[in-house]
Amino acid sequence: LAKGGSAAAARAATATLDHIAPDAVEAVLPELIELAEPLDLPFPVASEKYQPDALRALHAKHPAAVEGRLATLLVQPDIDSLNLGARGAKVIADHDPVAAGRLARGAISAMVRGKALEEAYGASGQATHALRETIARAYEADP
Repeated sequence: LAKGGSAAAARAATATLDHIAPDAVEAVLPELIELAEPLDLPFPVASEKYQPDALRALHAKHPAAVEGRLATLLVQPDIDSLNLGARGAKVIADHDPVAAGRLARGAISAMVRGKALEEAYGASGQATHALRETIARAYEADP
């Protein structure tokens, strides 16, 4: 899949999900997150529609592998990995409230360590918003 994604890439990924083994999730997950919830850039770019179906379908097929990888991304000291994990967790949490509960601990941990995240992306940045949304979905599902 090409960085930035496209509708064609999302369709191709969705069409080939039956051939993606759980141990391949780590390799395809970043691109599917970029298709589902593209990184907000500080300068104007041609916007593409969000394409969450491939990521959601991969999660439906391999929930443990997807959630495990997202949980790993959420605890990374690397801010860009954390951002990627936050955006992926939000997409899954928006669609699956039970998964939101399983991802909430990592999202809360990331928020607690959020000083570096705020410095890199701003307090109202996309990653911070994604973490808040994941935590909110978890709480809505199981207050």
